[in-house]
Amino acid sequence: MPTHTAESFVEFEASALRVEAATSPGEFLECDHDFHQALMAGATTIRLHDTVDHLWNLTHYYRRQLLAPNGVTRRSRRADIFAEHRMILRAVIDGDVESAEAMLALHIRHTRKLVELYPEVFTHSRAGGPERTC
Repeated sequence: MPTHTAESFVEFEASALRVEAATSPGEFLECDHDFHQALMAGATTIRLHDTVDHLWNLTHYYRRQLLAPNGVTRRSRRADIFAEHRMILRAVIDGDVESAEAMLALHIRHTRKLVELYPEVFTHSRAGGPERTC
């Protein structure tokens, strides 16, 4: 588990609250990114940071589609996201590696289910999808 301080735990909690208080999809995505970055801040593996940043950037378009006003991530899923964040946060603060891993796996599994439930969001033509840089 990454090394964290009492100050970083305060930042985790503040980050989680900012995600929950977000009033627009853009604000939610920004605060959600900050929350995930805060949790990883204590990790000393640069490769982990690079990998997570790369995956985050690759999936940004799809998260934005899911959170759009007509998107599929409605209040009920957002409530689940908040609860998952709180459980991950609690496990990290408690130093409970097994629970943190289990909650993180659940968080990822729930996101993967969205892909399965709403394939139209994740399949697109070149013209209708995210801009490609290469």
